[in-house]
Amino acid sequence: FDGASLAFSLEDVTGIPGAEFKLCYGMGFESDYGNSGSMSSNPQVDDVHLMGFISELYNNDITSVGLMYAYAPDLTDGFAGTTVMPFIVSKMDTNADGVSEYYFEPNSGGFISRMEPSANIGDWQAASLLIRTNVEKLNNADLFFSSSMSYTDPSQISKNPFYEMMGMGLLSSNGNLESHTGYSLYAGCLIPMPGNGKLGLEYNWGSKYWFNFTGAEDSMAGSKLAARGQVFETYYHQPIVNDNFFLTLGGRYYDYDYTGSGNPLGAPVKIKDVMSTDALFPVADKVWDLYLSASMKF
Repeated sequence: FDGASLAFSLEDVTGIPGAEFKLCYGMGFESDYGNSGSMSSNPQVDDVHLMGFISELYNNDITSVGLMYAYAPDLTDGFAGTTVMPFIVSKMDTNADGVSEYYFEPNSGGFISRMEPSANIGDWQAASLLIRTNVEKLNNADLFFSSSMSYTDPSQISKNPFYEMMGMGLLSSNGNLESHTGYSLYAGCLIPMPGNGKLGLEYNWGSKYWFNFTGAEDSMAGSKLAARGQVFETYYHQPIVNDNFFLTLGGRYYDYDYTGSGNPLGAPVKIKDVMSTDALFPVADKVWDLYLSASMKF
């Protein structure tokens, strides 16, 4: 990810503790040289630019309020990566009648496919308001609450044969390109414990059309903050050597309401209404994720 940011400290100008405004820009996908897709016969896609701002509205080292906005025009139908497709779909005009046909082959060997973006499928916007505070009367517990909104505006369906045959675009299926607004809530607390340990409790919820950019998160079940449904999490941090080495034991419970969490392609479908055509990839309903990690800072 290549980008730049420019921050303005506004505390002295406004008299508001910690006031700051930061402009941000980055390139999330480069379609030209250095990308193998640019050397193939796939249709040329435009670069994906991301831009926005991060504003610290108030911060007195005890309580802070922050606002973030992001805008990404011309999203692609997938960043370069790999996947295992349920079957292989190709599209070609073998009988020279001027119309391309779809051809299907079973992926009996579980072969991994490299997924290159094939089209720019629409625009995305998002905004988040985050409030954090420390409560001395609750044993100096740290509390936070965040409310977010996303807006997707599709422009065309994917050109990848697998997704094209189902008319999939940005949060849309069957060629129905409609704009949608999604919502998310995220709240939690971090409570100091004996032995410098900390107990964390968190909850987040996402609506039917909620979509964010957390695909690189490495949880086994996928990013909890991308969930279209609700997730409960609790964890315990125990420092071993100051803050440089610590252990974390935790667990998450995912309760999905809709399909496709974290995926920009395809219209979300309510889990209880899923049909076979909605489940070409696995559809999760409820997931338990237990984890133990050791972290070291250098």
